Amino acid sequence: MAGDVKGKIVFADIVLGHWPKWEDMLRVFEGAMSAGGLTVIKEICHEFEPQGTTHIWLLSESHMSVHTWPESNFFAIDIFTCGKEGNPGAVLDYIKDNLDIINCTINEKSRGII
Repeated sequence: MAGDVKGKIVFADIVLGHWPKWEDMLRVFEGAMSAGGLTVIKEICHEFEPQGTTHIWLLSESHMSVHTWPESNFFAIDIFTCGKEGNPGAVLDYIKDNLDIINCTINEKSRGII
C-alpha cells in the first residue's frame, strides 16, 4: 500500500558527564531494550585499541547499535524497528534516566515510505 511506513530509525548522539564501566553501560542498554519491548536474537561486540567499542544487537524487530568514544564521553546509538514493533522512544527514555547525560541530540526518520 502506498504511503506505508516499513520501519523507523531513531538515532542519538549522547555525551555523558562521566564514563561508566562498559559492563554497567551494557546493563543499561539491556534494560533499555527491555523497556522498549525489543527482543534480542544475537549480539556482536568489537573493542578497539586503545579504546572504543561497537556493539550491535540483532533484534526480532530489527537492530540496535552503539558506537563509543570514551575519550570524549560520547556514544552514538541507532535503534531501527520494523513496522509498529518495539518502542525506540522508550529505549532512549530508559537510557536518559539511567546514565549521567549532559547532552543528547535525538533524530527520527521513517523508512521505506513507498
